[in-house]
Order: sequence, then structure tokens, then C-alpha cells
Amino acid sequence: MTDAAIEQSTREEIERTVCEHLAASESYEFAWICEVDPSTGSVMPRAEAGAEGYLKEISLSIDLDSPAGRGPTGKAIRTHETQVANAFEDADFEPWREYAEQYGYQSAAAIPIVHDGTLYGVMGVYADRPKAFDDQEASVIGQVGRSSATPSLLASASRR
Repeated sequence: MTDAAIEQSTREEIERTVCEHLAASESYEFAWICEVDPSTGSVMPRAEAGAEGYLKEISLSIDLDSPAGRGPTGKAIRTHETQVANAFEDADFEPWREYAEQYGYQSAAAIPIVHDGTLYGVMGVYADRPKAFDDQEASVIGQVGRSSATPSLLASASRR
């Protein structure tokens, strides 16, 4: 995946490639990358692959006081740590449970894309099996966001 991303020249191409590779893998059904507008706190999808329409159905926020801000993405944005929702049993996942079930998703992880303390976005990855993100899987997928390759590529591409 990193080699394919390196071949891309813009942030948009890199993000799309990363999402496409994750969604095409045997492990995941859907992947997306978002960024946060610091002036409004809005969470805005930038790239997605694997399913059309899911992101149009849901709302996301970084606001802890809003139910839309208490899920994995909002938590990953605030903590800069990988967040996992396995089997969607957590009450904090309630705002998205119905839509996730309609698309066949049973687990999700939100991985912050951070480099030198700067958050470049969050990558969401969804699986069609419950408890897909055990400790080992969460650690492996979390390395994608923490690795120097992904955030550095995003940072350098966004400066072009």
C-alpha cells in the first residue's frame, strides 16, 4: 500500500489510493479519510472506497457534547489515538448503528493520521465481522496512521 501511495503526487490521490487498498483487502469492507475544519470543527470526508452512500447517511462531529462526536472518529480526533468499535455494542456508537448494519458493517476503527503532533486527518476502516479489531489488529492498523510514510506523504503532498 505504501509503495502505491508513494507513486501518487497529490494528497487526494494518496488518500484515495490508501482507501482503495484497504477496502479491496480481504479484511475490510470500507475505508475513508476525513479532515477537520479547525474553524468550524466540522468533520469532512476527503476520500472513500468500498461502499457508496454510507458517509452521506451519517453525521460526525468533534464536539464531545454531541452524540455525533462521541464515536470512534470524534475520539480519535480528540485523543490522537486509534479507537475501535467492535460489534457496535457501545452506547457511543448508537448514532451510526442502524446505518452500519444496513451496509453490513460489524466493526470499525478510527485511526488518526498524525505526524510531529499535527493531525492531518482520521482514517476510518470498517469490517463485516464483529470484533474484527482485536488488540493485535488495532495495533497493526494503527501503525498505518503512525508510520512516517503515510503522514509524511500527506504533509508533503498538501504543501505542493
